[in-house]
Amino acid sequence: MISNSSQSPGRASVFRKLFSRIRLENPFIDQLNISEELNKMPLGKVAWVTMLVIFYIFFQHNMESLTRKLERAEIDMKEIRATFISHKSRYMFNSKHSEVSKKLVNRGMGLNVEPPVKIIIEE
Repeated sequence: MISNSSQSPGRASVFRKLFSRIRLENPFIDQLNISEELNKMPLGKVAWVTMLVIFYIFFQHNMESLTRKLERAEIDMKEIRATFISHKSRYMFNSKHSEVSKKLVNRGMGLNVEPPVKIIIEE
């Protein structure tokens, strides 16, 4: 009958392979008094959670900086839009017929009182 087991006998987990390659020196183990507890501690789970926390902090920081950049770009866009609207308003006001005629009078040109003459060319 099949029994439940955490891993197949021939397969080692990634964390076991990783920790078997990291060889802790004896003075380090003796100073921390973890020689017996080292095998009992779930170091793989601790490393996994630590990695997840680091990724969470990294992506959270990136999202906050992206949000700040978007807010700054939105403010800049509103300022540029306001500048465009004010320039367009000034242009539309200055291009009215009455404003153009006032500016031409200042330059010495007057209003034309005579109606336009139609030119006819006979062939």
